Amino acid sequence: MSCSQKLTEAKINGMESRINGMESKIKGMEAKMDDLKTDLKTDMADLKTDLTNFLQEIHTNGEKV
Repeated sequence: MSCSQKLTEAKINGMESRINGMESKIKGMEAKMDDLKTDLKTDMADLKTDLTNFLQEIHTNGEKV
């Protein structure tokens, strides 16, 4: 194998490693985004519950909304 072929192969292997690293980072970011979506859904559900409870409390106290 010639020096230029070895150099080309080394460059290809380096690029493959970089690509694999980027794919891992993307998967990590996707996992974080999924967690954020789950947290947001939970927060929105909690907000809805809290708002409903607040409005019911105001209504039972006879206050106008």
